[in-house]
Amino acid sequence: MRFLAVLVAFGLLAGCGTPYQPHGFGGGYKEQQITSDTFLVQVRGNGYTSAQTVHTYAMRRAAEIAQIEGYTYFAVLEERQSAKVGQITTPGQYHATTSYIGGTAYTSGFYTPGSTTSYEKPRTQMTIKLLAKAPVGEPGIYEAAQVLQYTANVLD
Repeated sequence: MRFLAVLVAFGLLAGCGTPYQPHGFGGGYKEQQITSDTFLVQVRGNGYTSAQTVHTYAMRRAAEIAQIEGYTYFAVLEERQSAKVGQITTPGQYHATTSYIGGTAYTSGFYTPGSTTSYEKPRTQMTIKLLAKAPVGEPGIYEAAQVLQYTANVLD
């Protein structure tokens, strides 16, 4: 019974996609400063979050870092996407009923098999460089304010 309660609680916690938040139990973002103007941004989703959403979270966090640090632009130097893949298996259960007839016990029941569910938790890791000005014609340069404007829907 205790296992079932834990399983239900886990299901309620994991039943939603990862919200845009600092890294916690259900995923989220975190960053590490590498140099004065270079950061490593990591985002982890749970089994209900798409790889596209995780990428969008990383872009949004990069834009926030640029603005917090007083920069207008950022460049994505490197990005890696991956996923943690696994399975959760619940045990089967036997449900029995015992009846007493004439002093004799009769037991009948049925077995409910367990189930196995696969999951995939997407991850994005991005190295960004903060820029005061955007070099003309360089690909992979983003204006922080525009990224924040166009990714505002991830907060809904």
